[in-house]
Amino acid sequence: MSEQNTLKKTLKIEAAFVDFTRLTDEKLACYEKVEIDAASVILSESAQAVLQKYSHNINAASIITVPDGCTVDTKNGSYTLAPTDKASGLKALIINGSCTVLPNSEDALASYQTIVVNGSILLPAGANISNLEVNGSQTVYPADAVLIQDDLDADRLFALRAKKDALYYVTGVVRMLKNDGAAQILAEKNVRFICESALVCEENLEQAAPLFDESVRFTVTPAGMTYVPGGAALNTALLARYGTRLFVDGNLSIDNDDGSLAKVEALQVQGHVRLIQALEEAFYAKCHDFGGMRIIGVGKLLADRPQITVTTALLDECTQGIWLADCAMVTIADDVPLDLLRQRLLGITDCSMINCLDAHRGIVEAASDGISMVNSHPAGAPQEQKPQKTDDTITVIESATYQI
Repeated sequence: MSEQNTLKKTLKIEAAFVDFTRLTDEKLACYEKVEIDAASVILSESAQAVLQKYSHNINAASIITVPDGCTVDTKNGSYTLAPTDKASGLKALIINGSCTVLPNSEDALASYQTIVVNGSILLPAGANISNLEVNGSQTVYPADAVLIQDDLDADRLFALRAKKDALYYVTGVVRMLKNDGAAQILAEKNVRFICESALVCEENLEQAAPLFDESVRFTVTPAGMTYVPGGAALNTALLARYGTRLFVDGNLSIDNDDGSLAKVEALQVQGHVRLIQALEEAFYAKCHDFGGMRIIGVGKLLADRPQITVTTALLDECTQGIWLADCAMVTIADDVPLDLLRQRLLGITDCSMINCLDAHRGIVEAASDGISMVNSHPAGAPQEQKPQKTDDTITVIESATYQI
């Protein structure tokens, strides 16, 4: 190997998708070796010949070769392929995320040289998928079904407009929460639903159940109770919107005594309840059916914040201590004394990430419940330390998608 070649770098690419359809000798002339880690790599025929001239290693779930002149369309996130989305000319479609193929889109599917989905795909049964590569999950729905890509409120208006003998495939939840005669109308029209779960009020259950197959997960709201989505806080605004007989499908927080609990006539909670200690006895008198309980004792509650920093000043101010709940990121300031943190940090529940000193870590973990990650660092070090690449013989490219 010549002295000039020993000075050449290695090109290392780490990406979900790598597009080498426009690769030329000139673009690789300064590199001795190419290393690729990717979910999928696409090459043109001429680019494949260029790559063979160099030392290379490709670690990928799929390696696809397309004719010269084929262009690549890349979609990131959620993408829906409709019957009108036909490719013009030679094209490849790369989807980094989720893909939904609508009914009657067979010609649109076939119009691409190749379609690669790095994620999940939902498509009609019987579709020709000979040009489809899926690095993820694949779900098929009946080709004759009406596709609804969301939750569905199957109320009286929907029932009146529904097609006779129709099959509806619903990607979300089917809700039948009003005793408005919708279930009877749908049954008379011989309408059927395919979905994973359904929310049905008890008054509708007998007529609604035959509209679904036995695999559907049912949640039944008791007669006379109003359905409330989870993640709710019990306060006057909640009562004004939903009334005083509540079926909470998820977690419920009761963080202060504003008189709302006293007005509740009936309460059922599918998830956990976060409750201040002063209302514990009153809560048990109102609610006998709940998934779990977290009692917040004396001290100040700081909850439902995207980020919060615990400082010495905050702890000095809250002489009875603090509770942290449902915060995305909590940072313990480096200068907080250990004894003060131990005395005043009463609890941390359901927070995603805690940043703190190594010295604080034991106190934080002892006070924590339901924490995703504790990220600690030595005193004087930055909270986020990213390793620095010092080897100047390697060029590293990290990207969701990369085209050369």
